[in-house]
Amino acid sequence: MNTSSSCRSTAPNRQRPCWTSWITTRAPGAAPTRTTAVPSNHGWCDATTKTKGEEYIMEKLVHILEQALQANAQTCGSLSKTAPRPGHPAPAKQTMTCTECGGIIPYITVPLFGCRVLPACPCREAAFEQAAAERRQQECKDRLARLFANAGLGSRYRHCTLDNFQPRPGASGAYSAARAYGEQIGENIAAGRGLLLFGPLGTGKSHLVAAVVNAAVDRGFAAIMERVPKLLLTLRATYNGGAVTEQQLMRGMTDADLLVLDDAGSEKWTEWTEPTLYTIIDERYTQQKALLITSNLNLAELQQKIGPRAMDRIVDMCAIVETSGPSYRRERAKKRLAKAGAGKWVK
Repeated sequence: MNTSSSCRSTAPNRQRPCWTSWITTRAPGAAPTRTTAVPSNHGWCDATTKTKGEEYIMEKLVHILEQALQANAQTCGSLSKTAPRPGHPAPAKQTMTCTECGGIIPYITVPLFGCRVLPACPCREAAFEQAAAERRQQECKDRLARLFANAGLGSRYRHCTLDNFQPRPGASGAYSAARAYGEQIGENIAAGRGLLLFGPLGTGKSHLVAAVVNAAVDRGFAAIMERVPKLLLTLRATYNGGAVTEQQLMRGMTDADLLVLDDAGSEKWTEWTEPTLYTIIDERYTQQKALLITSNLNLAELQQKIGPRAMDRIVDMCAIVETSGPSYRRERAKKRLAKAGAGKWVK
């Protein structure tokens, strides 16, 4: 049995007072008075007390509105007096001049309160919207920083730039495409343009897309670069529980201004990897967000790995550039061996 319900049902003499019986009320211009109306069995006060309570509430609302108008005037720097209270004459001026931009701001009448208000100048509204956009951008960057340390670049790629890229045979087209993309990074991100670099390993693809990511971060954009095999392992690990969920990772990859999927196609194909990659790519495509991809496979092999639906979206949103030539990593290894005079390079 519910004890609290029983107590209420067996206490008929306990009367709930009406809240308007105990508030301090005053008529406009009069000194404050306290009502002493006796509560009724239904918690309602007499008509006189109720009317005074309503007047008090209206007075408080008008007072709050006046304070808001004063704050608005201080922000705009254009309001010389507050809006009139009921029963007082309206100000003679019909417009005010914004001290920030010189624009003319007309008063707006609020029938409910019987007064006029001065709205914020459009120049101030634009500043408020810009501040809100910057706050949302910073929140997104902070969220990505918690999910993807150092934008996912790692220590090897955090210092990559287009200027310190060493041009090599077979990579000139990719270098030109990456430089053109980086020089107009803002426009490309805003338009949701992408780039697909494919070709043999060791031809500078990862360096070039990392350089674009660093350029985007330097410009204040939220950008991340993730190697596809590692990304899929991280997503799968969330199924075992932990501080980061799959939904948070997917949202981060969707919210980022620029996403780079490095080494696409090098992951082991399963019935889970293909739809997962498709979801990531499709979200970027649907939201018209910029996407950069690198792969060591040719286009036919890449489509076989990620599926025709994902590939169809990639070719629509990305400029496609092929690289060629020997691996620069192997060339560096050859030079180290030759300098040390130890061992023989085996192809």
